[in-house]
Amino acid sequence: MNLRLILAALGCAFLLAHLRALPQTLEDIDSINFAMGVESFDVAKHQPHPPGYPIFIAMAKASTRAVAVVAPGWDRDRRAAVGLAVWNVIAGALGAWVIFEFWMAAGLSAILAALAAFVAVSSPLFWLTASRPLTDTVGLVVALAVATLLLRGSAAFARETKSLLHVLRPRRSDHDWVAQRRLSSILQSTRRICAAHANLGGGALRPGSGSPEIHCRTALREHDAGRG
Repeated sequence: MNLRLILAALGCAFLLAHLRALPQTLEDIDSINFAMGVESFDVAKHQPHPPGYPIFIAMAKASTRAVAVVAPGWDRDRRAAVGLAVWNVIAGALGAWVIFEFWMAAGLSAILAALAAFVAVSSPLFWLTASRPLTDTVGLVVALAVATLLLRGSAAFARETKSLLHVLRPRRSDHDWVAQRRLSSILQSTRRICAAHANLGGGALRPGSGSPEIHCRTALREHDAGRG
């Protein structure tokens, strides 16, 4: 079976389990600050505490309004808690896939990456944190998603750079072809010089131990013998 389908099933099970156990009240000063920020955003008054979490607050405003429509009988405290916690539940459900993709991008095999995702999502800390009216699980999953994109982008850049260098680097056959052309040109010039020395003055230049003709002809014979 495809590992991604198994992880999708794990994510669905995580989502269903946590939707049945959403918090009924705010639990600490941070969650209270978030709830107050949803009602009236003012970081100077710690609504919520710095740095303000403007994106999360905007998401929580939308979810809190949706909760008020779906469950109008709930009190203010419970609506605020569920409106905040629902994003952690969604992020936790997506966490199985995100963690799997992160470890795949880091170089693990598919089996090990799936095992790491299963262990992380089923751990008590991850499981309990995902139902709290805070930003912890959302922040973790988003950070891992960004890290995954960075790892894949870095790997793609390295591959493209290597491919480009391979294209720009002269091939060995090109070097050999240029060297052969240069050597052929030098040998042709050498033959012309040897012929000119042999014919100078109607034989006035006679072969001797120091004659350029002997050196030229010797070099040409050695070259021709080497090619044969």
